[in-house]
Amino acid sequence: MKDTQNPIALRSKEWLTKALLELMKNKPFQEISISEIAEKADLSRRTFYRSFSSKEEVICFHLQTIWRTGMLKLSTDEDHSYYHTPSMSRRGNCYDNALAENFFSILKTECIYRHQLKSFDEARQLIAEYIDFYNNERIQTETCLTPLEKRRQAA
Repeated sequence: MKDTQNPIALRSKEWLTKALLELMKNKPFQEISISEIAEKADLSRRTFYRSFSSKEEVICFHLQTIWRTGMLKLSTDEDHSYYHTPSMSRRGNCYDNALAENFFSILKTECIYRHQLKSFDEARQLIAEYIDFYNNERIQTETCLTPLEKRRQAA
């Protein structure tokens, strides 16, 4: 992704991102062309390629923007009744994130990759159903119990 502080270039990136998200409401990501994104944003393909090298980069830009916005809100939030502990591991040491990484790997393998998703709503519903299954119905190999049964047993 081409980083820039130029306000005009940043505005173009935002417009292209908004255009892609709008198009994804009606069409699968794989079927959307760069020409469609540029046309929807009322920009040229040349402008698209000045900002991004692929439509996947548009999604990455959007996710980074969401993350930055969330971090900014956390750092400026005046309600300090909660605390956020940042990751304390060294760079390249993901052991503190191993549980989350494992869950997302399983989610993608058992849920996402097995379906041809056509919209965000369909993806959201599928993921919600899978998380419910994962937390309440999935039988664990070690205990032969569902996570819900294990929690009740421990209580």
